[in-house]
Amino acid sequence: MRRCFFKFIVWGCLILIFGCSKSEKKNSQAAAVKKTEDPYQIIIGTFLGDETRKFYGDSCSDSLNVIWKFKLGKGETIVNAASGVEVWSGAGWTGQPLITKELGEYFIYQGSFDHTLKKIKLSDASLIWQYEYEDILKGTGTIWRNNNSSEANPFYIFQGSRKGVHVSLSDSAATSFRALHCAYGKEVWRMPMQRTKCYSNDVDASALFVNDTGYIGLENGYWVSFDPLRNERSNRGYCSPLVYNKILLYSKEDAHQHGGNLVTEASPAKLGDHLYIASGCGHVFGYNLKTKVIDWDFYIGSDMDGTPVVTDDNCLLIAVEKQYIKGHGGVFKLNPSLPPNQCVQWFYPTEDKKYSSWIGGVVGSCSVNDRYRNNKDPFLAAFTGIDGYLNVVLYKELSDSLVLGPDGETKYPCPKVHFREKVCTSISTPVFAKNRLVMAGYGSINIYKIGSDASFKKVASRKGYFESTPVCFNGSIYIACRDGNLYRFGMIESSPVNVPNKENIVPVVEEVKKPIKSIKDKDTTGTVVKYPKMNIDLKVYKKVEVFNNLRLAHKRENELKMAGEECILYVKRRHKIELYIKRK
Repeated sequence: MRRCFFKFIVWGCLILIFGCSKSEKKNSQAAAVKKTEDPYQIIIGTFLGDETRKFYGDSCSDSLNVIWKFKLGKGETIVNAASGVEVWSGAGWTGQPLITKELGEYFIYQGSFDHTLKKIKLSDASLIWQYEYEDILKGTGTIWRNNNSSEANPFYIFQGSRKGVHVSLSDSAATSFRALHCAYGKEVWRMPMQRTKCYSNDVDASALFVNDTGYIGLENGYWVSFDPLRNERSNRGYCSPLVYNKILLYSKEDAHQHGGNLVTEASPAKLGDHLYIASGCGHVFGYNLKTKVIDWDFYIGSDMDGTPVVTDDNCLLIAVEKQYIKGHGGVFKLNPSLPPNQCVQWFYPTEDKKYSSWIGGVVGSCSVNDRYRNNKDPFLAAFTGIDGYLNVVLYKELSDSLVLGPDGETKYPCPKVHFREKVCTSISTPVFAKNRLVMAGYGSINIYKIGSDASFKKVASRKGYFESTPVCFNGSIYIACRDGNLYRFGMIESSPVNVPNKENIVPVVEEVKKPIKSIKDKDTTGTVVKYPKMNIDLKVYKKVEVFNNLRLAHKRENELKMAGEECILYVKRRHKIELYIKRK
């Protein structure tokens, strides 16, 4: 009995000793992981998230309450000589916020129309620094990490702008692509733009970095590779980067077809050992990273602004605007592993519609749910068009019909439509976030909940004019608006920052069909409508237009507000609406 008791005590001690050592080992390992957590992390570091252009953040709520808003301001720009100087507010296409984590704090990097790139503290919308360009900033930047940096903060941001309000096309002072250090916004270099047959020296694209080399398409038509840090001082007093390779993307025939519209506004995407570029000269190009030449070329003929998106099955989704083509614009799915004349998997046409200077097609980019789907979920692609529709298609499945392509002659397979809804004209890119889809455009921003059966249901909507693409992070939506502000939308857990009391939220309710009244039920009671007296200071405002349709008047009012004008509508009577703008 004593021997058994002695064995029991020995075994108990051994278990206690080894159990404690294992527990201590686990605790020490956890502590080591915690200690070695990278203090500098890129959350969203380029347009549409990464080199494949299909990461849009982690999550969002079903709320569009304003947690905070940050005033981006407004600035002058020249779209064309005929229009002269215009004033634009907020931020526009593509304008997606970038997010980093630096020493435990999250930050947003946002280009804006007041000519500045801003670093903003995410938690309370406080400004850390801003750097001023010579013109408005439309595109999205790219954040790159220097792993060999001796400085505490290893991040650099590469951001483009328009050429400069007072800079001519032929002027070498057009330095619309620049590198800054993220810690304090100090300029590293400026890339001078070379004059070409193209009518633009802007930079809207987001650069893509492969190891320590950057790649970007410029609006002057050049495709360039460059060193992110090595530079030399020019005789103008700034430093210029070392350019490794430069390829002019358009041909003489392209210039004949498109005139000066040969710009490359889309960002490159990486698939295998190639980078793919959609160019405004009408081509989708494949650049071989090994041979450093373009060895794949699919010709469409239209202007293309949307960025190529890489799908789960190693294909590309290409947005096509309606311009220089007989047929419709829309979206192509291409397989670049096949020769260009065999690569089309399907084409989805959108309806023609005139809005501003556009006449149809897709100006924004596509998004896919590859990073967010469960095993049994369908593979979805979402995009919006000038025609005002939000389209969601099953990008791996084909319908039974054939459709005409952009040339108006060639027939292609068409994907199965999963969800389609008329919302508003949009050049923004809708983004997935787990089981949500966020879509914005000229009129509203909307959240759709995706059910377990892949059904779509709108759960929130808010009025506003948006051109930029949203990003979702930690339950909130971040997006810049043409009203002059950057917004953080989501669930309000505490007092919102810098938010007025009046909210402009449109509740989403289930549609209830009312019974149709018979002629007997028609109300024949006479109604006298009293219109308010004009209370407009004519010394401050001047009448510029008169409308007989309230809808058209509101549309014109919104266009002027988007351009930075202060205006007032006065409904004098039912068919006479006067528009006043503030005198300058």
